[in-house]
Amino acid sequence: MDMRQGPKEPVDFTKYKSEFGRKNDTNDTHKPFSCNYKKGSKKYKKALFLYIFQRKACNVFATCEACNISRKTYYRWIKEDQAFADAVDDVKEGFLDWLEAKLVEHIQKGSLDALKYFLNAKGKKRGFGKGSEEDGNYHPLPLVAGD
Repeated sequence: MDMRQGPKEPVDFTKYKSEFGRKNDTNDTHKPFSCNYKKGSKKYKKALFLYIFQRKACNVFATCEACNISRKTYYRWIKEDQAFADAVDDVKEGFLDWLEAKLVEHIQKGSLDALKYFLNAKGKKRGFGKGSEEDGNYHPLPLVAGD
């Protein structure tokens, strides 16, 4: 850091938070990227990473490849920049929320497989899903195609 310029301001990544599940969101991978940071700057690259990360379903490898950065660079950014790390976590959480909403949509349409999957994942406290046969909490719902 150049001490003559003083400490750098942290990057505000809040405007790049997850877009999953927003009204009229089509998760369009061709939506143009724009930001106020100088193209090629580290801030620009991080904002671009977050933008592409959403569109690559939170796949780190695919996003790094699309952004032309190494995974090592990505993990260094996570370690050194808490605002960036928080923004990545927000995108991941938004993606999981979106996926969960899609699963519920399938359940509401009558998909027994989706219902079984949901209960196996979320119904453990009530005895569904993976548990221990010894503690009596093992009642998996088999996923059978064609239900």
